[in-house]
Amino acid sequence: MGEGRTFGKMRALVLLCAGACAFFTAASWAWHPGSAVFWRANSVLHLLVFLGCWRLFYVAAQKLTKRRAVFCGVGGAVLGLCMAVGCGIKIYTYFRIMLPAAPGFAFLFFALLVMLFAKVDERTAAGKPVAQNTAHGQAVVPRVEKQAAANGARIAQFAQRWRAFWRQILGPELKPAWKLFLLVLLLWLPWVIVCLPGLVSLDVTVQMQMWFGQAVFSAHHPPLHTAYMGVCMQLGKALFGNLAAGVGIAALVQMLALAALVTAALKQMAVMGIRFAFRVAALLFFTVLPLSGWYAMTLWKDVWLAGFVLLFVLATLRIARDGRAFFKSRGWVAVFATSLVGVLVSKNTGVYILAISLFGMLLALKGCRAVLAAALGGVLALQFLITGPIYGALGIVQGDVREMLSIPMMQLSYVVVTDDASLTEEDKALIATVLPYDDIPELYQNWISDNIKAVFNSEAFRQDPGKYVSLWLRVGLGHTQQYLRSFLEQTLGYWYPDVQHWVLGSINYPEALVDLGNFLGEDEPNAGKYADPLEGARVAVLDGVAEARWLPGISSLFSIGLYFWALLCAGLYLAYTKRRRFLLVLLPLAVVWLTCLASPVYAEFRYAWPAILCVPVVLGLAFAPRRLPS
Repeated sequence: MGEGRTFGKMRALVLLCAGACAFFTAASWAWHPGSAVFWRANSVLHLLVFLGCWRLFYVAAQKLTKRRAVFCGVGGAVLGLCMAVGCGIKIYTYFRIMLPAAPGFAFLFFALLVMLFAKVDERTAAGKPVAQNTAHGQAVVPRVEKQAAANGARIAQFAQRWRAFWRQILGPELKPAWKLFLLVLLLWLPWVIVCLPGLVSLDVTVQMQMWFGQAVFSAHHPPLHTAYMGVCMQLGKALFGNLAAGVGIAALVQMLALAALVTAALKQMAVMGIRFAFRVAALLFFTVLPLSGWYAMTLWKDVWLAGFVLLFVLATLRIARDGRAFFKSRGWVAVFATSLVGVLVSKNTGVYILAISLFGMLLALKGCRAVLAAALGGVLALQFLITGPIYGALGIVQGDVREMLSIPMMQLSYVVVTDDASLTEEDKALIATVLPYDDIPELYQNWISDNIKAVFNSEAFRQDPGKYVSLWLRVGLGHTQQYLRSFLEQTLGYWYPDVQHWVLGSINYPEALVDLGNFLGEDEPNAGKYADPLEGARVAVLDGVAEARWLPGISSLFSIGLYFWALLCAGLYLAYTKRRRFLLVLLPLAVVWLTCLASPVYAEFRYAWPAILCVPVVLGLAFAPRRLPS
């Protein structure tokens, strides 16, 4: 893409000065209060910051075009606002205090995005063909000849074979896919050993109570996932005489399935023409980073949802490239159908992910609207069939309505905590019918709604939901600032990078298995029978991850907000390069993010895992050649 006409010298100078001054203001405001005196007093630091900003904006101005200005301006404004509001909440506990600094952050991100877009344009717009090696079918490495001259023919030959081997493993050919699959499992092995036989989350203990009749079987957790866990537990008890073996069976099946999906994602990235170095980075993200291997051994419904969302994203990518050819392939149609059913039954929010994504595809892709309309209708019909006749026949109770009301409950509670005097007696009495009014100040925590949710009277709400919706709207009209602040605090970790919240969990599963064993009539199901010899190793890993999260760079890998920023930038670049069809790939991830905003915790990593697992694919798509290979 050509650079086009840049701004004139006067406009560039104004842009540079305005950006530098705005960022200087933002940096001064954002600096931690404890260091504010040092920051204001150190004139040398001021000078360095100003000169650095001036240079950054000067370089960006040389690469500026009208199209880049528009898309980078939008991205800079969104990221700058997120940064300013997030800093206000995180550092000063008040979101409005940082709003004057938003323009400074916006200018900074604007300049960075301009430079990023220009750099990617330089590397992808040319579309230079890659020379092929007829012996290996892979790109020839120019450095081999230099190595041969410097270090000898043997070293050069070994280096060439080694690189060709990795290029074959991560190449688009399907034949060596089993090698990549085994490599993924091998790289996961340290996490598998530490997590043996598998990690049982608190959700699973509740699901097992439902499966074995200790609690009412409800649809709060996906019934199919509950059945899967229950069958694995029963199989482990039948074959090996204890429930821990059932945990191992469930974790093994889950791990193998995820390894296959990760292999498919890496192969598709090769088909997309993504650079080899980027595919290596994706492999390391999928395997060496503790998140993937640890989550593969953790029995969460969110892990299965992440795998099926990844499969759905891969299918959506192929449909966006050539929908007609896609639906002529029986294999890809089977993959697409599997992803639809998998996302639908993995979590209750799956129907929203599929409905919105398929509707967007239906509007954007004219050539295959009939098939997509049938898919959308089939998803909605299957959802109705599952939640209606099937649940009724199996005696499965619908999930509690409180799970969808975390944000409204927290907003009303925040008004009670901060501005109780402004509420009328009628409103107070109505709130008291669903929440213990006098206990709200003690129960309220601005980052998690579990305390409030636990005491919510769902039965009273179900009798007349309209009355309580009117209450929420009426109170909100008079307390818009409190509602906004409560929402921002409750969702902070999903759009602001600098939030530290747990990402890896280690449940002491023996206690849960002992209780379950007692119910099933096991002979002396004590803690010795379900000993956990690896608990110390898991705690050591958790402590290590907790310490590493404070290191610059590494901490970014555990930031939900930063992954959201990455997806946003990828979407902007796809729109900027007029590849709007591929924005459909971002639709399911956007819905996942929106469901995170409605969740009860302000930065729950496992809730966002379905979107985060797809980040390498989306970033690779944004940085792939303009014309994807057939």
